[in-house]
Amino acid sequence: MPTKTELKKREAISLFLTGKTDEEVAEAVGVSRQTIWRWKKEEDFNHDIVEAGEGILAAHTSAVAELVDEAIGVMSDLLKSEDDSIKFKAATTVLNSAKNWQADRPEAPGHTRAEHEMFEEQMEALKYIERQREIFEKQGGKPEDFTRWSLIGRHQQNGNAAESIESTESKETETSKSEKTPAD
Repeated sequence: MPTKTELKKREAISLFLTGKTDEEVAEAVGVSRQTIWRWKKEEDFNHDIVEAGEGILAAHTSAVAELVDEAIGVMSDLLKSEDDSIKFKAATTVLNSAKNWQADRPEAPGHTRAEHEMFEEQMEALKYIERQREIFEKQGGKPEDFTRWSLIGRHQQNGNAAESIESTESKETETSKSEKTPAD
């Protein structure tokens, strides 16, 4: 069974790991600052602080990894959405995340030049999409219509975003009416 002093040391270690100062720990544990100073000189006490900190770090790292897996699953589901604007936003988010991850990541052994070039092309494609979105909105297009506008390619035939969406919608309506056959 731990002694009273050992229990106080454990409590002190927990408090140090939350960022408390020597004075705050001494007051909370009920010992003097000199006692805290003496404990911090002990090799075992310092070892216990490091070990406890590593345990907390490992637990947090594991929790973050689980959340990342979950987030990747959500993004994967969003990329399969029926709604084009949701798919577009998800794709943009994934590409931006990849860009940030790539920028922060050290060059991995076995990383090929072709992979790097492909990534650069993906980033250029993302920049192109963003420029097209800005043009679309400047021409009067609604942000929620951009994905549809860009997917149907009407912007190449008609420079005005709003007119392009309207003409596409009217053509689609006419097509669907002409495809209907009278009942036999």
